[in-house]
Amino acid sequence: MGRVRRAIVSLQNKRSRLTTYRKRSAGAMKKLHELSVLCNQDIFLYIRDQETGKLQTFASCDEKFVPDYDLISQEDRKGPKDMQIYYTQAQNQKQNQKQKRNQQETQSNQQPSDKSENQWNIQWSNQPVNQPHNQNHGPKWLSSSAGSEEHKSAHSVTTPQAPPRLDCRGQRNQGSSPHVPE
Repeated sequence: MGRVRRAIVSLQNKRSRLTTYRKRSAGAMKKLHELSVLCNQDIFLYIRDQETGKLQTFASCDEKFVPDYDLISQEDRKGPKDMQIYYTQAQNQKQNQKQKRNQQETQSNQQPSDKSENQWNIQWSNQPVNQPHNQNHGPKWLSSSAGSEEHKSAHSVTTPQAPPRLDCRGQRNQGSSPHVPE
């Protein structure tokens, strides 16, 4: 049985919230360390506990080179609510683009009423060129009314039959197990 996935909502139980915070922040720091090593990036992370007000930091480089948190502009500090709005807007934009594309496809699929508007007004047909539409082009040997016996035999397919099986005495095997001499 697999792990049950939790919905991403605020936890109401204080103890569960504290445990989840500790485990997930440790996991986030581990992932950031892996990211800094694999991609050779300098990463600095601030995490402030809302209940205690303690500031927890992670730095992949020397901390003295990292600017103070207060010096970062408010626009550059995006919280989870801002990101939720961003993803919602991006999803709405994708849906609008998809609707526009579908409308354009339906408009392009509609044929114009005037043939002069479309120079490539072609009607597709399975009939060969310069042949009457009522003529049957199928194989004649399948039809019971058309064709002669010579024509049918010329196009028929015959498969060679395998030679009969013989048992150890040279007699035909009738499908039973071979006779073993006594």
